[in-house]
Amino acid sequence: MVNNGLKLNQDKTELLLMSSKFRSRLSLEFIEVGDEKIKLKSCVRNLGMIIDQWLDLTDHVKKIHVSCHYHLRNIAKIRKYLSEKASEILEHGFISSKLDNCNSSLYVLKTC
Repeated sequence: MVNNGLKLNQDKTELLLMSSKFRSRLSLEFIEVGDEKIKLKSCVRNLGMIIDQWLDLTDHVKKIHVSCHYHLRNIAKIRKYLSEKASEILEHGFISSKLDNCNSSLYVLKTC
């Protein structure tokens, strides 16, 4: 990184140690890159996906659930101002975009 003039942004750099639920984990609290210490986290975010240490995607599903509930509730508040067709298009478009987000990554993780 130093040779290429790059600097580590500690606020945006995350460390995740993936392991099996059925095996003991390594005792690792941080890694040191240059002068920076990067602390271990239980879950990290990458390209909109929340990945946890066991790849069971519980945190990702919770995030999608909370987000969908919030936005569908907001759509319900303006429903009386929309036609039936417009609200149907809005709801289907919203739900499809939320459920299709990261689909290829989720599929690969499921088949591993």
